[in-house]
Amino acid sequence: MKKNLFLVVALLLTLSFLIGCGNQGGGTVTTEQGGGGQGQQEQGGQATTGGDSGETHLVVVQPMMPTNFDPVLQSEIPAARAIALIYQTLVYQDENMDFVPGLATEWYFEDAQTAVFTLREGVRFHNGNIMTADDVVFSLNRAGSSPHVSAITNFIHEAVALDDHTVRLTTVEPFAPMLAHLAHTATSIVNREEVERIGDDEHGQNPVGTGPFRFYNHVAGDRFELVRFDDFNSVIPGLAEGQLPAIEHLTFRIVPEAGVRTIELETGNAHVLVDVAATEVQRIRDHADLTMYEIPNFAVNTWLGFNVENAPFNDIRVRQAIAYAINIEQIVDVAWAGLGSIARGPLPTTVGGAIEFPIHPVNIERARELMAEAGYADGFSTNVWLNEGNAMRADAATMIQAQLRALNIETTINIYEWGVLLPGTAAGEHDMALMGWTTSTGEADYGLYPLFHSNNFGAAGNRFFYHNSRVDYLINLGRINTDHNVRMEAYREAQEIIMEEMPLIPLWQAVELHAAQNNIGGLNIDGAGVLSFWSVYFR
Repeated sequence: MKKNLFLVVALLLTLSFLIGCGNQGGGTVTTEQGGGGQGQQEQGGQATTGGDSGETHLVVVQPMMPTNFDPVLQSEIPAARAIALIYQTLVYQDENMDFVPGLATEWYFEDAQTAVFTLREGVRFHNGNIMTADDVVFSLNRAGSSPHVSAITNFIHEAVALDDHTVRLTTVEPFAPMLAHLAHTATSIVNREEVERIGDDEHGQNPVGTGPFRFYNHVAGDRFELVRFDDFNSVIPGLAEGQLPAIEHLTFRIVPEAGVRTIELETGNAHVLVDVAATEVQRIRDHADLTMYEIPNFAVNTWLGFNVENAPFNDIRVRQAIAYAINIEQIVDVAWAGLGSIARGPLPTTVGGAIEFPIHPVNIERARELMAEAGYADGFSTNVWLNEGNAMRADAATMIQAQLRALNIETTINIYEWGVLLPGTAAGEHDMALMGWTTSTGEADYGLYPLFHSNNFGAAGNRFFYHNSRVDYLINLGRINTDHNVRMEAYREAQEIIMEEMPLIPLWQAVELHAAQNNIGGLNIDGAGVLSFWSVYFR
């Protein structure tokens, strides 16, 4: 059963950036570490509730920079959080996970493969253009053909405009979770004229949407900035129709070091800290001026995944031996300081259809037997890839490295920035990887299809390069069948096969770990980890 994970957080203060509003079309991308892009001055002093202009300025620190800001050019949480501020979708899911209007005011189904959407009229893009059915058709067809987000969008057969404010969407086959996928940021509506004018890559760095904030500035590796879109005239959960955000200026500073992020929050240089490291949680809990938020979400935040196309991980006995050799309970207790919980399967238990499997036992003798049977009694050398800015995964990697020495497995830890990790693992350059997945629709389909269906090798999600024809069949059955019981049974069997064949070892089921100054109010955090800065205010 889906669980309501929509909770109110808090957030704000400011940095004394003296930054103007820029033009309606967006800001200038600069590549230097700091320094002056258009409309940008040097940073200095503490965060305040406004600069000399009297604007309300919120400063956020987080560990990673989005690789780009286009909805269909990547599938990563840092980008999704920004995209949710810049763009809008046809429908939203509210705090009860019910579907509510977004850029579509209403919809109906003509048959099992056809839905018709009536569009909100007069909605304005950040460049001043008015949204029409042509933009929606362009956006959905573009999303449906993108290899980067195909796991969420490849149900789309064709979108066509019936008139300026009506769109018919047909699916490749009957698709039960259609509305949940249309609420995903990958199906955000872009301005056709702007994308065709500047091209995909440039649009990924200077995006144009209809959302409550517009893109202002981007300093590669250092920060990106959004400003309130004062012509916002649509709806979004948390804002009444016609209501503008209280925040006028959002600065997201990239600070990879966990302890430094905490200091920035403590000293007032930031109002909100996104993705608190487990090692910093108690420190923030104990701080009188800060609030720590620990919220269950839809994520198996970290698993140890194998590239099953590469020897020796193409042998199930090696994968099973590693599962017997690592101590998951110890890893979670130390690396994640006991926060969240041990992952109990490929789906988080917060998602409907998830099965709770037993925690895999530690059995070194059985692990050695399996290694010998597979021809690796003397062990081997391998690597594990993970992203920078995540101290918990780094600690987990170090512990796994030590535990695997009992099998004479020598593991090199490779830590990469997000922009290297994603394409590298998509290309299969890794042996093992510590990564994770958020089932952001709240539907089991999106936790299984991207990661384990053979259609999705590489960038679409299946970085294990795992293929089992029965699993493919079961996942497909769950996608096309509208009978709830049939879907749940298909997902149950698929999970059992996956846990037996073990392309991954689930480690940690996440909680959202964020922190803010005590005077921040109105920030909602959903199960996908998206923070609604549009509803934030200073108390």
